[in-house]
Amino acid sequence: MSITSNLRREWKAYFSQRLWIVGVLLLVLCALALVQYHWIDQVAQAERQRAKNDLAMALSYVEADFDIEITRVSVFFEFPGVSPADYSHRYKEWLSRAPYPKLIRGVYFVDTRKTGALLESVIPGEPAMPFPEWKSVLPR
Repeated sequence: MSITSNLRREWKAYFSQRLWIVGVLLLVLCALALVQYHWIDQVAQAERQRAKNDLAMALSYVEADFDIEITRVSVFFEFPGVSPADYSHRYKEWLSRAPYPKLIRGVYFVDTRKTGALLESVIPGEPAMPFPEWKSVLPR
């Protein structure tokens, strides 16, 4: 019996020692997982903040470009022209100089003396554009 009890004691000591090592390793693994989770969360928050800043900067650039182009259009067409041909010349000049030429589709006059209220193009060859919904807005 002494051999079996001695064997049992050694087996328990061996098993107990291994169990403690596995337990400690499991705790270390859990601690490392928590640290990694915390780091990943910090990286994600920093990435979100960077993306928000990039978006705000891009929107600021778009806003500035739009303001510049609208100002450029108003400068080109602000002063009254002598004739529709003058406005046509201004429009063609603006098209040749503008970095975003598709911002303005055309230049039109509204003749309020006519009953049909058509938008008449100042560019030769462009047809007049009927806008019935503008009749209520135009002065009579």
